[in-house]
Amino acid sequence: MICPYCGKEMKKGYIPAAKMALMWIPESDKVPVTIFSKTKTGVNLTDVPIWKMQKVTSFYCTDCRVVVTPVEKQ
Repeated sequence: MICPYCGKEMKKGYIPAAKMALMWIPESDKVPVTIFSKTKTGVNLTDVPIWKMQKVTSFYCTDCRVVVTPVEKQ
């Protein structure tokens, strides 16, 4: 993936979710009540890691120090 800030190639990797699902939530909203809940107003990035670790593919730019996580349609 090409960095949207500097145009250089980014490093591919992942962000692990070991105890709770990863999600992006608007700053005006609250975190869901339980670890099994999903966000209704934000974006769910992984499932809840019940039996095995979940992960979301992300890309890191070493120059800009930014992480980009493409999100699948929900």
